[in-house]
Amino acid sequence: MAHNTQWTLAWTLALGLLATSLTTTAVAHDSPMALCDYELAYEVSVSDQDDVHLRAPDEDWHLQGERLHRNDRELSLSATEREQLLHYREDLARLTREVNRVAVDGAMLGIEALTITLATLGNDRDADALGARLARVGGQLQTQLDGRQLPPGRIGDDLVSEAIGEEIAALAGSIALKITGGIASLVVGAIFDPGAAEARSRHIERTVERRIEPRADALARRADAICADLRTLDAQERAIGRFDLLRTSRPAV
Repeated sequence: MAHNTQWTLAWTLALGLLATSLTTTAVAHDSPMALCDYELAYEVSVSDQDDVHLRAPDEDWHLQGERLHRNDRELSLSATEREQLLHYREDLARLTREVNRVAVDGAMLGIEALTITLATLGNDRDADALGARLARVGGQLQTQLDGRQLPPGRIGDDLVSEAIGEEIAALAGSIALKITGGIASLVVGAIFDPGAAEARSRHIERTVERRIEPRADALARRADAICADLRTLDAQERAIGRFDLLRTSRPAV
């Protein structure tokens, strides 16, 4: 009976530790903005001067300063409409940059959770090699997600290119494989010294939570702010009344 109890404790510690890391790593694969109830009807592109293009297969809107073009034809706007367009364009450009930043930070945060666990359960050589890969992926993400574009569809989806997404998945998989050996060692250790194994497991779990959880919470607050900004932007768009970038599934109040 004591032997069975020790096995149960061993697997409980191992699975609990793995769940902590993998749950946090899910940030890398699911956009924090996924809970927003808005979708984009157009691809959004922002220039260095914060001019904005809204592109669909049969429609092209160009927001340039206080001027508005539809399919290369400038529309006549009143003074009020020009002022509304100016604020809308500035807010949309700012939001595009923030969505990209949140996507980068979310992806990196998820992988870091597993990297921390690897550094504790694996060895320094594995951690250094995977750390170099992590830095390379981070550079690729920073280059691609430069705050200039948002694809059509659900806010935050499909931001990361397929190639970088595959690299992130491969990196996470490599880390998970390295952790597996450490977890096996933890299971064996728990059989012979349950107290020490439990203390080690709790230490790793607390380390991940201490280093990752505050930033994950901050990331969630930034995503909430984006959702609130989208509602404001939607109201501005309705006031302009010329295009319909933001589509919502939220019931009308």
